[in-house]
Amino acid sequence: MTETDDIESEGGFLNSLLNPGQVISTWFFALGAWILLLGILNLLVMAHPSGKISWIGFLSFGKVGQILMTDAADQGFHLMGDSFFLGIGLVLLGIGAKGITSNVEGGLAEWLKGLVVNDLWPSMFSPEEGGWRRTMSSWLLFFGFIFYFYWGIVYNNWVDPGTYAVSAALIGFGFAFLAMPAEDDEPAPLD
Repeated sequence: MTETDDIESEGGFLNSLLNPGQVISTWFFALGAWILLLGILNLLVMAHPSGKISWIGFLSFGKVGQILMTDAADQGFHLMGDSFFLGIGLVLLGIGAKGITSNVEGGLAEWLKGLVVNDLWPSMFSPEEGGWRRTMSSWLLFFGFIFYFYWGIVYNNWVDPGTYAVSAALIGFGFAFLAMPAEDDEPAPLD
């Protein structure tokens, strides 16, 4: 492999990272929105009941920034931790929005509309809309997202590992059922 091949392969990776396809753009957008939600809730001291989260300590499992939660007296803006966390969210949201805009007909507005107006949600109440697999998928996704938001709002705890365990299992199985082909010879619906 020559030096130009190395440069092209590195440029190809960076180019594919900054200009992702529709699926990766969707993941980037969702992850960026979730990070921004947690970051803003943390700035408002609403992400965890015991106080403000030190994101550097939280993401490094306490190895950097010795504490995970700050004392009530130290609830201000943590320049490095909060800026870094919010910056990651903004970058992911921006890359995801750019990828969605370039890969979806109608752009970001049409994609956002498609989250609400699609054939998944009517199948919650009628298996004729997509079969039992699609009905099960829509209910699992619904319960997963509702559980996460309910627990976060009611208990003021958006970063609880138990909440993640329950909601991630429901959402994961919901997406798995959605991606499964209905018949053995049929291609997967998300291909």
